[in-house]
Amino acid sequence: MFKLGVDTMIWVEEFTTQSLPIINKAKELGFEVIDININHPERFPAKEVKARLKEVGIEAVTTIGLNKDSNLISPDPAVRKNGEKTMKRMVDINMEIGSKICAGVIYAQWGYISGRPRTEAEWNYSVTSMRNICEYAKKQSD
Repeated sequence: MFKLGVDTMIWVEEFTTQSLPIINKAKELGFEVIDININHPERFPAKEVKARLKEVGIEAVTTIGLNKDSNLISPDPAVRKNGEKTMKRMVDINMEIGSKICAGVIYAQWGYISGRPRTEAEWNYSVTSMRNICEYAKKQSD
């Protein structure tokens, strides 16, 4: 079944508690799904969003664009570890608000262009991190 949805980025760059009325607006406009862009998972108001989604009766999915400090193809292990931490927080948020989809630029930094094809090392960094994140997600859903 096809569902029509809207992305919160048409209203706000960062979804905060002040953005909660957007959930109502999406439903009023006839959308069945709202795609909540989460720029800062560490300060995303998951409890409030969960309550508002239930109150309004609309389905949610989430998106994120990883940044330079969470780039899963960075040669810096600390940056990759932070990316995994960020994505694991996204798993937690999705579980809490009832979202079954977490999408976006989740394999590398949003807008990262090196001017050359991806290296085998970068590919392996991303694959390893995504496997770790998926293992975490599986444990959370069991």
